[in-house]
Amino acid sequence: MAYTAVNVVPTVSLIRFFSYLVKNEDWFTIQRHGFLVDTPRLEAEFANLPFVPSWNVTNKDFLSDPVVCRNVVKEFVSHGQRLVAASMDDEALRDGFATQWAQFGSFLPKICQRWAFSFSTQEKSRTKLSIEGRAMLILERKAFKAEEGELKFHANQELKAQVAPISAEHEWLFAEGFAQIVVRLQCTMTSAMSSFEPSLRSTESHGASVETSKQSPSIGRDNSFIDSSGSDPMEQYCSRCSTFTSVKQD
Repeated sequence: MAYTAVNVVPTVSLIRFFSYLVKNEDWFTIQRHGFLVDTPRLEAEFANLPFVPSWNVTNKDFLSDPVVCRNVVKEFVSHGQRLVAASMDDEALRDGFATQWAQFGSFLPKICQRWAFSFSTQEKSRTKLSIEGRAMLILERKAFKAEEGELKFHANQELKAQVAPISAEHEWLFAEGFAQIVVRLQCTMTSAMSSFEPSLRSTESHGASVETSKQSPSIGRDNSFIDSSGSDPMEQYCSRCSTFTSVKQD
């Protein structure tokens, strides 16, 4: 912030005002003649040192305490300004105090007005920044949601691309695969039956020749049928069945 006359003069006036209040004539013996006399000079080595007030004021002190205020007023002004104030006579000191105080009072309303305007401007700036921050946050959220939706869309597309072949395979399996399996099983059974037909025919022809050579059966003591060869027809039937089974196994 640029320092203008309005900003600097009240500060200078306030410092001079404190310097007038803390003038201590016991420290300096200066011959006063007229408005100003020759101002004593500080030693160069001491004059170039940083000014550090020696007041006994702590962080917990308040300016409502008179002792604290006296310490602040007494130690607030630098040694060089003390010499300037001490070099003035009583009339010049009173005139300077009145002049500076009047100037300070004349600038005070305008300073307060500008302080209020500056505070209002800062509040408006804070409100504007808050509104802009909220708008930026809304835009960021919208961008985040759009990006999130795009990522979800691409993920779904990739998932569909991976699932599509599997779904096609499942559909083919239920629509055509099982039917082809049944057809193949039928073909296998048909070929197996075809391979067994010669053996079955030979067995049937053998059984027919055996039947033609049989004689009429007679009843034995246990009421069983016995042919002329003395064999039981049931045993012959069982033997034919075992022969047919062995032929199938071969």
